[in-house]
Amino acid sequence: MEAMQQTLQTSVGVFVGSEEHGDNCNNPLIIATELCRVRMRKDRRRESISRCKAHFPQIESEYDISWEAEERETDEAVAARGVEFIKWLLARKEKEIAVVSHGGFLKQTLLAIGHKCDPLVTCDNFT
Repeated sequence: MEAMQQTLQTSVGVFVGSEEHGDNCNNPLIIATELCRVRMRKDRRRESISRCKAHFPQIESEYDISWEAEERETDEAVAARGVEFIKWLLARKEKEIAVVSHGGFLKQTLLAIGHKCDPLVTCDNFT
């Protein structure tokens, strides 16, 4: 299964209630954003979000692109994208937000912003 599909499956499985199981919870807004995608690397590709909507109709997206990586995305590039994601996240109007993403992306993002947030977020915590 492709990385974005795994993330969408996790998001929907955790946060979206099921009428057939009697779940009586709110169905939150789920947004797929290119800013917190998996790291690009050689021979990795991603389908467009519109292709995933057949299985995940509740997903919204600001971008709808597919890509195939030619080379591995550097840690610095992932971290820079992560900082942009945090800025985007902080500008949202919602007060309660859950982020479902990929380990490599989250690691590089937290390392990039960690020293600005909390001394507990250090490189030692991610090795």
